[in-house]
Amino acid sequence: MFEFVPILKGLYLTYSEYFAALIALVALLAFIVFYLLGKLLYHFAKTTKHVQVSPYKVIKIKTFRDVTRAFGAIFTILATFFLLVSITSLGAFRVIPIWISALLNFIVLFIGFLHTIVKITTREDFAIRRGYYHFRTSPHKNIYNIILIKLFLIAISVPVFFKGTCICLYEEHADLALSFDKLGLPASVNTELTRLFLIKNIFSDPEQPGHVYATLTDETSTQVFFNVQTHKSITEPLTLIWSDGTSKGLVKSTPFTFDDLENRGQRVLHTFLLNLTQTQYIIQFYILPWIDKQYTNADPITIVSGGDVGTSKTAGFIWQQIALTNPDVIFIGGDLAYDNNNVDCYWTWDLFLSDIESLNQHIGRVVPIILAIGNHDAGLNPFSQRTLPISDNLALPIFFSFFPQHLNHQQKVPRISERKPYFYQKLGQSIYFTLDSGYLTSYEEQGAYIDQILKLHPFALHKFAQYHHPIYSSCEIKDYEAINYDQGLAYWIPVFDKHNFTTVYENHQHLHKRTQQLKNNVPNKQGTLYIGDGVWGADVNTCPLNVNFQYFDNVQRVSTVWVTQLTPSVITHKAVGVNGVIFDS
Repeated sequence: MFEFVPILKGLYLTYSEYFAALIALVALLAFIVFYLLGKLLYHFAKTTKHVQVSPYKVIKIKTFRDVTRAFGAIFTILATFFLLVSITSLGAFRVIPIWISALLNFIVLFIGFLHTIVKITTREDFAIRRGYYHFRTSPHKNIYNIILIKLFLIAISVPVFFKGTCICLYEEHADLALSFDKLGLPASVNTELTRLFLIKNIFSDPEQPGHVYATLTDETSTQVFFNVQTHKSITEPLTLIWSDGTSKGLVKSTPFTFDDLENRGQRVLHTFLLNLTQTQYIIQFYILPWIDKQYTNADPITIVSGGDVGTSKTAGFIWQQIALTNPDVIFIGGDLAYDNNNVDCYWTWDLFLSDIESLNQHIGRVVPIILAIGNHDAGLNPFSQRTLPISDNLALPIFFSFFPQHLNHQQKVPRISERKPYFYQKLGQSIYFTLDSGYLTSYEEQGAYIDQILKLHPFALHKFAQYHHPIYSSCEIKDYEAINYDQGLAYWIPVFDKHNFTTVYENHQHLHKRTQQLKNNVPNKQGTLYIGDGVWGADVNTCPLNVNFQYFDNVQRVSTVWVTQLTPSVITHKAVGVNGVIFDS
């Protein structure tokens, strides 16, 4: 994304900074154009003889020269407007503080006001402006004071209205944001002010949890992270009472507060590290459902895998089909809520979690989720040269703050700053790696990590991996994507081949794909199957297909997720579409 930007080529800045910079740049160019047009018309008016035209009663202009002056004034006003937009966009996306945006707006308006005062010192100009602006022949100071107050209110109100601007993708809740779908753009926009009226505060009642969901540790047969989001006032650890029918016990939560979210989005995440032997859990005044299954060696496991989700209508239909498969675990390979790592788009994660909770309610238990990071989660392109801070005191990236997915070195719930974008889970006799496509961690480091982990688990029967950016892309590989292909071939494919990986799930391109089984980059019946390319809820891509790679068995422009049935002896894959149609297997 933003690869079209000259010089920067999508690197160095976050997506929010790109949004702000592009809006500011376009508005600045519009300011220059209208300012020069205004100047040109004023100059033209001074050098033009009087030409009588029809009277225009509204602004009382009777000469061609006066018409030219009037349009010059209009263009000057438009120029000022676009300059204000340029400055306001920087505050709207938090590139600069909102008060600095308001101050700069006032300075621009005040300079324009002084310029106007100077211009009306001559009798001719004053007479024209008296007719247009309704100034008195001898202006009173009170008029100037009123104008200054109005300018101050404009300078303040515009940044306040656009404060906390969120631009998200593939969100089709028209009652929550202004959608540009009819213009062919899968984007929606809202601000902190509009969210105040449009978005329900799900944390308004301290006695009700906002969200309940589960993520997995590496020891899935014995442990799980149980996550409960609550009202911001519940900052002390919660007590969980578990029961297996014959005995009971207590577990304390690890709370995480997110004060940097806007007021209605603030919450506390309580994460419990639990054993899977219990069947019912009561957290103080919350009675919660739970997982009714452990991932032991003998159990068959149903895995749903996909990527590029969002909260579109298509995503909702896919969630309904997933519920019918009764999955044991869901792996999502990045681009989850499409918040673009913008703190003001936190509400997209509430929609994303609500979809997961609807699935859990339909099934009657909490299905754990395992998430890979994508470019719209990190708000960065791969290898962007931009450091992404991960702090215990910040909600961003929400991908890390909301979802613990591995233990820390003390085998406890990790602090946010301890969380990594790559990790593994053991599912029965199989092992499943989640990787980072170069947003925060190098391919080389992760290749060495995979090798190290598999040396500790040499008897894993099947190996899987998921990540966002594909190595074997179904779309034609563009110049800026070549680095993912080259890095993947250099550091990941040799490790997958060495350890005989069964299946690798790739995403990002918004197409359905399945390769032949590959080893050493050529077909081999003992090789690895590469499937996916991420088309869960995002719009299907119209990109040119990758005709340079000849080992695809299936490429389609359809929305699908993969359902994998896993037993010690047999693995099956099928691609399920919006209406339950099996597109591939």
